[in-house]
Amino acid sequence: MKSIFWFILLLLTLPSLAQNNIMAGHIDIKSKQGKLTEDFTITNIITDNKELKFTLHKYLEVEKILLNSIEQSFIIDSSEQLYLVNLYKITLNRIPSKTDSLRFIVSGSFEVSNDSSKYNVESDFDLVTNYSIFRANGMSSWHPVIIQDSCERIDQCRRRKKIEYSIQVKCDDCQFINIGDVKPQPSPVNYKQTSSLPMIIAGDYKWEEIENIILINIDSAVQQKLVNETRKIITYYEKLLGIEHNSNPVYAKVEINKNLTYEFAFFSLPTIVFVNRRNNKKITNYGASSHELAHYYFGSLFVPKSNLHWFLNESITEFFSFKFLLHDGNTSKLSNKYNNLKAIKICSYIPFLKKINGFPFRFVRLDKIKHKDEIHEMQRYNISPFQLLAIERIIGEKLMIEFIKKLYANVSNNKHGYETLIQTLKEIGLEKKTIKKIERNYFKNFKLRKYKFVKELINN
Repeated sequence: MKSIFWFILLLLTLPSLAQNNIMAGHIDIKSKQGKLTEDFTITNIITDNKELKFTLHKYLEVEKILLNSIEQSFIIDSSEQLYLVNLYKITLNRIPSKTDSLRFIVSGSFEVSNDSSKYNVESDFDLVTNYSIFRANGMSSWHPVIIQDSCERIDQCRRRKKIEYSIQVKCDDCQFINIGDVKPQPSPVNYKQTSSLPMIIAGDYKWEEIENIILINIDSAVQQKLVNETRKIITYYEKLLGIEHNSNPVYAKVEINKNLTYEFAFFSLPTIVFVNRRNNKKITNYGASSHELAHYYFGSLFVPKSNLHWFLNESITEFFSFKFLLHDGNTSKLSNKYNNLKAIKICSYIPFLKKINGFPFRFVRLDKIKHKDEIHEMQRYNISPFQLLAIERIIGEKLMIEFIKKLYANVSNNKHGYETLIQTLKEIGLEKKTIKKIERNYFKNFKLRKYKFVKELINN
């Protein structure tokens, strides 16, 4: 039954193959010079408008756009500010058909540093070169991404857009190129599959493949341990959710700045990147991997369309990470997160901090959120996952999994916002008084005493 549900959800959330843009062409990277050129042709454009919008990374510039070899005019649209990318508008002389081709000729340059002590990076979603490694995350829009007409928020449309790729990636001064789940190999690399903006990692690096898992720049001393942990996490999620984890992970370790203490991990299907994680124990401690591997289901395979995006994406993913860690008896991450809860509550009592605009520890009621970015990181990664654990204690694991599945099915059908949360609680058969309790204690409030059970979970 679980498999049938997820199959139906897959049909609801993923666009049909016929609706995907088809992209063909090539990208030429000169990693050590910090230069990049692209020549892509996009077909199967489905639109009712003569005006098209597309995004492209801010380091890249469009030289020409041609519709069936006829040059077209375009402008950069500043009406909607997007992080690290520019929004372009093309005004065509007619509405394009599915058989028309739109050709983009693009070039650009990016910062190159061989001294990691001086290198600074704006974001993990950037185009990066250091230590002779070029990395382009899928979210960075390293090629033009056409925005569909029905898009309500451009940042969300970029995230879930599927494209049929038939491209060649070339880098003559790179030892290896990895794109998506294609094994690292010498230039050029042909990439032909349907995916959501895959990551490119090109340059001089060491890599291994163990049990269909690609390991880039991962120390040999921890490779097998990381593989074993990955298989253990995936097995748990498959059993809990009833759907196979049909993606072979790619792990990569990147050091940006020797003097930078900030470290993190992020996921761009199927690649998990550890940034500035020089301590091997922080690569093989389950915490990051259990979160990022859960994104295969929540945030990549199924992407919520809602103003509660970060709650549905990151908080639910972290909730499943918590569940795995409790199942495995590895509670150090939960202990740290619980300490964060206490710090959040203490800081909320300090009057002058409350008055600061955007105070990072301010809890926002879910029923008051109008835009996804109103849910601050401290809430989405700390408070909200514990809220979900608390709700599971009230309704039980079986109903909780059913609630999350139905919730994703509902948002895939363009149901938005807080009302969807409440409607879904009703659909799984909860009584009105139970729903009111959940609203009062968790969705609309943050009281530290409601999370004392976490100490019991950690100690047990």
